[in-house]
Amino acid sequence: MAPPSLPNNDRPLIANPAPVRRLIPVTIHPSRSDARSTPPTLCARTDPVPSVCLRLSHEPVLAPETSKIPHVTQRLALFDLDNTLVDREDAHRRWSEGLIARHGLGPEAIEWLVAEDGDGLTPKDRYFAAAKARFGLRESVEALWARYRTEKPSLIKPDPAIQIGLTRLRDAGWKIGIVTNGREDTQNATIMHAQLSGLVDGWAISGAEGVKKPATELFTIAALRCGADVSLGGWMIGDSAKADVGGGRSAGLRTIWIDRGRAWPGGPLPTHTMPNAAAAIDSLLAEV
Repeated sequence: MAPPSLPNNDRPLIANPAPVRRLIPVTIHPSRSDARSTPPTLCARTDPVPSVCLRLSHEPVLAPETSKIPHVTQRLALFDLDNTLVDREDAHRRWSEGLIARHGLGPEAIEWLVAEDGDGLTPKDRYFAAAKARFGLRESVEALWARYRTEKPSLIKPDPAIQIGLTRLRDAGWKIGIVTNGREDTQNATIMHAQLSGLVDGWAISGAEGVKKPATELFTIAALRCGADVSLGGWMIGDSAKADVGGGRSAGLRTIWIDRGRAWPGGPLPTHTMPNAAAAIDSLLAEV
């Protein structure tokens, strides 16, 4: 059986409306049948983060053109998680080494397991089905996927440079959020193991919200969790040209692409390009 698709928790979420309309946050309690009547409220971060949905106002308001991104009027920095604030690539490689040891595979298996992962973009049901078939693994696809969700986040190492940088940003008056695609349980565990929860104001995970980057709604939710308004500008920092740079621009944010030694793949350019998140933080602090 394939792993479950992203949950929507029966919430009335917006799925990539076109044109984008003005969004009003509404706190939703999934157990309540009258959730739609809950008064609007601004959601700052709490632990655990409350569930949020968005509903449309009656008057459509077009999103800003990417060529007309407003001057930043608030100190808001939204960060991607995997391979931006945390080294997912290293954690995945080390998990793969454990799989090889557990099943007695040859050393050549590591490169296949890393390449087939597609930098985290390969759907995991397909990934583990391919691994099981290639190496004759005894575990079921479901068991491999469940083990991975539990074990891989525990291999994430806190990065002192990131912790220092985020502390400097907050001391300078910045609101800091995380915007990430992925399962809610996996990404929450990753945030905790990286010791980031006390260094940011809020986060939005696609698996919890039912909408994925590059859709602008996830950036809106993250900004609200930080006590900010994405329409007032800010920055999006991440390693994906499409999800982070493209999505951030569509949300009206300036962007920093984390290149990780790669060439720009094409499309509208980011505001800045940096090798890692620590350097991106330095550039933000130099902006003011």
